[in-house]
Amino acid sequence: MRAPLHYRFATGAVVDSVSTMPSTAELVKLPVAERIALIDELWASIGEEDLPVEPAQVNEARTRWQELKANPSLGLSYDELKARLG
Repeated sequence: MRAPLHYRFATGAVVDSVSTMPSTAELVKLPVAERIALIDELWASIGEEDLPVEPAQVNEARTRWQELKANPSLGLSYDELKARLG
């Protein structure tokens, strides 16, 4: 079960429903730490069953995971990935 949206801003304002939700223009003015905390709370409110994942995507992920377990050298370190992505 998902937790209801409830966020208290440093200013003391509370968001607990869509009707009290600040606009995007107001939200982007929040300090970075508060925006990250809000993102974290929003992400946590999304249940796994709410994520749109197709069966083919699940199968592909399982196949890749099995291949990686069988041959770990197929994987990349963070530094290797970062270098590839530029």
